[in-house]
Amino acid sequence: MIFYRIFFICLFFIKLTNLFAKEKIIPNHNFGIDASYQIGKVFKHTKNFQPTITGATNVFQISAFKQTNGKKDWQRKLKYPELGGGFIALLHHNSDTIGNGYAAFAYFTYPFVRSRFVDFILRFSGGFAYDSNVYDEQSNPVNNAMASPINIFVEARLGLNFKIYKNVELITGIAFAHYSSGGTRLPNLGLNTPTFLLGLRYIGISKKATPFNTDPVEKSQYKNELGFLLNTGWSDITKFDKDKSHIITSGSVQYARYFNIVNKLYCGALLEFDFGQPHLQENRLLVQDKLIKKAASRMSIYVGNEIAFGRTSIFYALGVYLFTPYKMFTPIYFKIGTNINFLALGKKNRPYFNFGVKAHAGIASYTEIGLGSNFKY
Repeated sequence: MIFYRIFFICLFFIKLTNLFAKEKIIPNHNFGIDASYQIGKVFKHTKNFQPTITGATNVFQISAFKQTNGKKDWQRKLKYPELGGGFIALLHHNSDTIGNGYAAFAYFTYPFVRSRFVDFILRFSGGFAYDSNVYDEQSNPVNNAMASPINIFVEARLGLNFKIYKNVELITGIAFAHYSSGGTRLPNLGLNTPTFLLGLRYIGISKKATPFNTDPVEKSQYKNELGFLLNTGWSDITKFDKDKSHIITSGSVQYARYFNIVNKLYCGALLEFDFGQPHLQENRLLVQDKLIKKAASRMSIYVGNEIAFGRTSIFYALGVYLFTPYKMFTPIYFKIGTNINFLALGKKNRPYFNFGVKAHAGIASYTEIGLGSNFKY
């Protein structure tokens, strides 16, 4: 219920800030730094979450960014996003069990609405986190959320930046942080922490600043795209095969339709060979104590969306299994990740490197990397 309330609050602020945004507002700065304090609480996103959470999480964050100036078409299409990086410390009340989290990350900020008085923004961060107290069978058996000290970190933020002075802004908002091992080591329920935030940021203008490009964005020459992707992933099955991870290999083909030069909707078919699936908890009665050598061959279809920032893009996809020889925890899965393209955004054929995480019911199953290519027409 709380997520619906947040959604409607965000809609209200979009309407409010639109009242002050009758004309196109171009950023007047080129770089900046910000610092914020956040407070929230780890919530148990599954009934299997064992650690006891009795208090708040205090979060301290500092970051720096560069303001894009519209030199590239994608920058103007995305309304001059900010690109930056930073450091975050998540100090949990129950750190004796779940530890504290420390992460370094890169981020982009997309402005939903810009006005003279306040900006309404979405900020998405991704990086790597260190957890200070992980699962141990003897000393910390209750922590089934974190098993690896090195983890994948993501955070999403909806914020209002109030322009209180020429070079100073008051930043407010809500954020949601997650970090986990991505299924590379069990147990792997991960830590999810929603927070409220308050902070300040300083924005400046470089003496060597390049003027902002306000030229219209040219329409994409190509609307359709065919592509393929070959991936390799790994998952931990320690419960059934001590300290061992199994390999997952997969191949997919897909079709995409471009909305514009930076955004596309795609659908595809995925074939996977998972050597670890027969050993997982939901198949215990099937495999008993035997180690099955053959892979679980799975077929699924999926739909997704991808947003490009030059040669880098982020994607998310929702899939459903059509065939699997072993019992699955759920027939629906979710993927999120990033693609790094070897060629520029406007090229017809674009080979790329893929990094992603596949999850079932909000819990990461495995991390994967791969190579693919897309062909526009």
